[in-house]
Amino acid sequence: QVFLHHKDGHRVPVSIKITPVFNKENQIIGAVEIFADESKNIDLIKELEVLRNKTFKDSLTQVGNRRFAELELSQRFDELDDYNIDFGILFFDIDHFKAVNDTHGHDVGDDVLKMVGKTVYNIIRSLDAICRWGGDEFVVILPNVDKKQLGIIAEKIRLFVEKTWIQAGGTILRITLSIGGTMARKNDTIEDIIHRADALMYKSKEKNRNAVTIG
Repeated sequence: QVFLHHKDGHRVPVSIKITPVFNKENQIIGAVEIFADESKNIDLIKELEVLRNKTFKDSLTQVGNRRFAELELSQRFDELDDYNIDFGILFFDIDHFKAVNDTHGHDVGDDVLKMVGKTVYNIIRSLDAICRWGGDEFVVILPNVDKKQLGIIAEKIRLFVEKTWIQAGGTILRITLSIGGTMARKNDTIEDIIHRADALMYKSKEKNRNAVTIG
């Protein structure tokens, strides 16, 4: 595939197929080149990517949405059942998020959600997934970890977010997270593992928030 120069000046994506021409002695005496305009295929790929983003990305934070989280969890459970590849999840929300909205307004609240999503996305591994579960709740799905590693990653997320801030009018706004984490079990459903992680998150809130609880 190449991009050729159109007579109107723009570049056009073109696929080129070259077929050799042989003589009776089976020697190559030439070739036939077939050019095909790939513009429509490129447009289709772009449209599919846009559709995929709308289907699986949260429009505000640009991390995965709940549908993507459920799909990812389903795949990880299949890997656990078929290949014994362990995984864990972290479930967290933003401490005092309602107060942020009430005090600074929903635009600032949206900025906080985006900040959290981008911060966590940038510090997890490429094979991990962060998704917005709903409201100010997020889930991080971490394949191929053990319980100790799950706790280390959770603490890293907690610390990075604690040390991050945004400007809200003339003030510096810092936020913290309450995090619950758990490893997947063989007979778990998606509802089971989310419920367990959610309960552990509330134990972090009982510790005066800005805490991690792994169970």
